Amino acid sequence: VRGLGSAFDALLSDRSGLSEHVIADRFASLEPEPKLRAERAKRFGELYAARSAVAHGGRPREIDEDHFSRAMAADVRWAALKILGLIRTFNIRSEEAYRALYEDLKWGTKQHPPRPALSEPTPRDDGDVAPCGSTPTARVR
Repeated sequence: VRGLGSAFDALLSDRSGLSEHVIADRFASLEPEPKLRAERAKRFGELYAARSAVAHGGRPREIDEDHFSRAMAADVRWAALKILGLIRTFNIRSEEAYRALYEDLKWGTKQHPPRPALSEPTPRDDGDVAPCGSTPTARVR
């Protein structure tokens, strides 16, 4: 759990060191469907609370649940794939451009690329992974 929390920090933070709130907003902004972003932010808060408890010597009961670590790993993978897709789509080449990407997503000046139709073949790394909070074996279309 601690390592997965560090993965979130590496993916979503930057050199300036961001607050939990800003990182949660970034995680939520990776969700292409605006009506699901609040759920993503809430999920990130749960993950961050578990990560913080472990980092400070605690053991939250959530991590004793069989699927928690696997679901957290699926959320990290989802975020990484979404970030890679956005970096490719918008040709992000610098830390400054990466930071600006989140502002553009937040204010709607950049949009997530449309998903291919179900009849079109999709690459394996298109960001389709388990929905937040579910087990990694579940797939969303």
